[in-house]
Amino acid sequence: GPVTFSQVFGQQCQLMEAAVQSLHTLNDQISHFIVNKSKMLDEDEDTFLPNEKESLKNSMLLMRHLLIDAQ
Repeated sequence: GPVTFSQVFGQQCQLMEAAVQSLHTLNDQISHFIVNKSKMLDEDEDTFLPNEKESLKNSMLLMRHLLIDAQ
């Protein structure tokens, strides 16, 4: 039979939930990586190169916006 609005809407919600879950998982992985990478290196050694820091900061900012939008 014809596809109903509820079916399409339900499918969209599932996709959105999956996307949000992926972002949460990615956020956890990044946080875990940062903590472990900084533990592995000596105190006086800079953990990230300046361009790595900038890239990471931008990624985290983008992720935060996506999570807020998704909610």
